[in-house]
Amino acid sequence: MTYLFAKLGFTMLFCAFIASFLRFDIVLVLFCTALSGGLCFFIFPKRYRKFSSLFLAAAVAFGIMGYELYTDFYPSSALGGMKAEIIGKVTDVSSDGGKPVYTVKTESIGIAGAPQEITLKLSGWDESFALPYDIITCKVTFLSHSDGDFSDVISDRSGGISVYAYTETPVSVIGKDEKSFGYFLHNIREKISSVIYEYYIDWHAPFMEQILIGTRGKLDYSVTSSFRSSGMSHILAISGMHMVIIINLFEKLFGYKNPGRKSEKAKSAILIVIVVAYMFIGGLGMSVLRSGIMLAAQYSARLLFSRSKPEDNLGIAIITVLFINPMAACDAGFLMSVFSAAAILVFSSPLKAFIIKILHIKSNPIFMFFTEAFSVSFIAFLAVLPVSSILFGEVSLVSPFTNLLSGFFVQYSIIFGLLTVIFALVPFLGFFAGGAAVITMLCNGILLKISDFFGTLSFATAKTENPWVYIWILGSVFLIILPALFSKSFRYIPLSLSMSVFVLLAGIFCDSVFYSGVAEIKITALEQGTAVSCYYDGNDVLIAHSLGEYDKYALSEDYDVIISLDAKSGGTELWLLNNSKAGLALVSEDAAKRSSAKTVSEGKVTLWDDAFVEIISSGVFAADFGETYILYISEECDIMDIEPKFRRADIIIFDGVSPDRFPELRCEYLILRQMSGYYSGASKVITLKNGEKTFFAYDRNITEGGLFR
Repeated sequence: MTYLFAKLGFTMLFCAFIASFLRFDIVLVLFCTALSGGLCFFIFPKRYRKFSSLFLAAAVAFGIMGYELYTDFYPSSALGGMKAEIIGKVTDVSSDGGKPVYTVKTESIGIAGAPQEITLKLSGWDESFALPYDIITCKVTFLSHSDGDFSDVISDRSGGISVYAYTETPVSVIGKDEKSFGYFLHNIREKISSVIYEYYIDWHAPFMEQILIGTRGKLDYSVTSSFRSSGMSHILAISGMHMVIIINLFEKLFGYKNPGRKSEKAKSAILIVIVVAYMFIGGLGMSVLRSGIMLAAQYSARLLFSRSKPEDNLGIAIITVLFINPMAACDAGFLMSVFSAAAILVFSSPLKAFIIKILHIKSNPIFMFFTEAFSVSFIAFLAVLPVSSILFGEVSLVSPFTNLLSGFFVQYSIIFGLLTVIFALVPFLGFFAGGAAVITMLCNGILLKISDFFGTLSFATAKTENPWVYIWILGSVFLIILPALFSKSFRYIPLSLSMSVFVLLAGIFCDSVFYSGVAEIKITALEQGTAVSCYYDGNDVLIAHSLGEYDKYALSEDYDVIISLDAKSGGTELWLLNNSKAGLALVSEDAAKRSSAKTVSEGKVTLWDDAFVEIISSGVFAADFGETYILYISEECDIMDIEPKFRRADIIIFDGVSPDRFPELRCEYLILRQMSGYYSGASKVITLKNGEKTFFAYDRNITEGGLFR
């Protein structure tokens, strides 16, 4: 079968991705079905027997994912809501609102019958601090994955984190694991980090630390937001691009040209060692594993004086990663890395040839360079669209151009960054390290200028939280993947890809036309209160009441305006402030003392033209979002303090207060939070005890859950 490993790998990836979001019993049924299908195809004529391997690959994917769910994630999720004392080893420390967040592998959990060895994300707002590979103990409250933001949840799942926890008591360090290989590797990474901070200044230090060894959480939010808005966020995560740049550097240093000679056999072995070493130094992320295994497979074939197909090397990498960690199937970085690598291998050369033919480009090296760069950038952009649409709800429309412009500078930023570290660690070469650092910071500055320019364009990103996006993705799967599976070549894919791109562009156009001027309003149930958010004409506003320390998982991170009323803890407010671009933030006194935000008070707050929020008291507010009126009541108030138009609001939210006490009020939708009942003054009554409700408003018309309902 042509491209056997490629087909097996992508079959496993697709099935594992689907299985990661299903219940164990459904996964078990799919495993049995795929296994039966694989066995049945053996009785078919020889020309159909090749499909047995695909069914068996699907069975393997369902099998390993089912085992992962049954032995790890299901037992861990059962801990949600429980309290216990834990002992465990810290494997990673990141920052969240200025406070540490730990990834902890537990050794014991003080609950009878509970799984004892799991990986959890531990956060809290005490002043204690621990370092990687410290053995810690504390009392915690567990939260399940269902309490998290979708994109955060899948990223955590792929990292092996099966449950969240909050500290009930300060974290106490009771020992240190200094004998493990992980601790040895951690010390090497810390040594490299210290060199980076010695030679780089300001934001350049955490930037280089992130793109060279994968340490996150230290880079200023304004930088990460700029790179994300401009579609350049992949630069900040070590991926196949970083790996290829570094390995190509060593190939040139070794003069790697003719793999048929014995000297080249030794060079292949050395390159395999370098690849494996950088995989560990880069933190063994899913994208690093994918590219590292793919390169190792390529050099292993050269080591044996054989040849390998890049598509099959990619398939081998996918299969290997899924066996190491089945949850990698839902990791955004891994999926983007795989899809972009596959698309570049299959489509970049034909696209380059097509452009050369259309433009009649002769052998001009400059035009050839830009043609190849554009082909790779554009194909990679198309390949990652499904992932960014599903997992992040938005796509960057300028990324083909930003990646084309940034490719040259990224390459030399990584190369000279690596040379800085090497020169600094070798005696008597420190002077050269300083020069390499200067060149690196120059390249970094140009990258930031590119991201700042394109990230501020109004059309830079498009939201894709609409049904047509998922229809397009499902259609693309059948248009592109199925022809590849049922043919011995990829000859059907160009037409399928063209049809898919046409549907995507038509969907984006229709979205911009039909959703123009539409306000999207979300009512979210918090632990003890309610949050109202509105997205309208590029503005994202959050109004939260009784915002507690557990509520960050119910909210997104990026708002233009944040208003927090009667907060229960300043921790989540600080987290929002540190991870948001909010131009206006009114928060509680606790958070205001530690930030530049203002303290919330009564009165009117202007949002944009003809839109405002009127804070009536600490538990009552009214919002005019231009397209709809909202009234929130969580405590007794005088009806005369409420403007007449809000007494006929589109949405009224009662949080812990009975609507029977306000018979004068009328509304289209009544939201009852932390209670249930009936109210004759509303066209529709909705009980909201957890989760969220979404509304769309246009020309004073409001609908629940969708624009065209």
